[in-house]
Amino acid sequence: MLECVTLFNAQVSDAILIEITKLKRLWGFYLQSHESLTNEGVSAIIGAALPLMYLDFNCCAYYEGVEHDHEPHCWGGALHTKVTDEGLRGLSRLTKLERLDTMSISDVIMEEVGQLTFLGMLNISKTNISDYGISHLTQLKTLFSLSVFGCEGVTDFGLLCISEIATLKYLDVGGTLLTCCNITDDAVQHVKKMGTLKVVNVCFTRITDERLADIKHLCEDDQICRPDLSTFPPPPWEDIVAMMEGIFSQLVYCKHLNRDVICVAFFQFFPIIASLLAVS
Repeated sequence: MLECVTLFNAQVSDAILIEITKLKRLWGFYLQSHESLTNEGVSAIIGAALPLMYLDFNCCAYYEGVEHDHEPHCWGGALHTKVTDEGLRGLSRLTKLERLDTMSISDVIMEEVGQLTFLGMLNISKTNISDYGISHLTQLKTLFSLSVFGCEGVTDFGLLCISEIATLKYLDVGGTLLTCCNITDDAVQHVKKMGTLKVVNVCFTRITDERLADIKHLCEDDQICRPDLSTFPPPPWEDIVAMMEGIFSQLVYCKHLNRDVICVAFFQFFPIIASLLAVS
């Protein structure tokens, strides 16, 4: 009997998810689908008493008005999903869960997330959670990786709550081009208390370079994600345009790449390009 299911770029319906609940030994479920999923299918998976350890519902979210076989839609646009809190109720019953990825969560369900005793990895990027939702994570004793990338509701107070998670090694609090990141220099004092951190992403936050220097010593090999532009002389305008066109033309046709990989590649390049535009 199947124990792990990955549905990649498949048109999955609620009916298919209901059928998957018959796999009583299922411990891993990775879903990459689109707007056809609703609360009915997601709640069926959560309520089926499966021994799930890995659960990825990230791609129950989609970008309206964009063809789904074109990966670049992950760069921007309004994120939509038919999955609401109602579909995620009962999440705390997944007592063996070690990894959770979802873009369909709010503060209401974060209280249940805080009850997942064995949770080690949590990705709630681009969700509507706030500092209140983050506060529930302080109960977790095994969490070592947390991503709140692109969460506008998370502020410096949220970082204060996160700093109380004594096991955290990997933290992503970066913003995006289309979100207003509310992490400022005041958050540095909280990050400094996190002695277990190895990697932290603060791209597109309001943390200045001066305060960033205060926490560089915390991470192994200076694994703090912030582009260093000091070695980039301003090139001619036509070279910048050619660089941008080259990056976009390559990514637009890489349909077989995972969308997260493309998103990371794009956001690694964009700060450099934007800064070069500013100085040229």
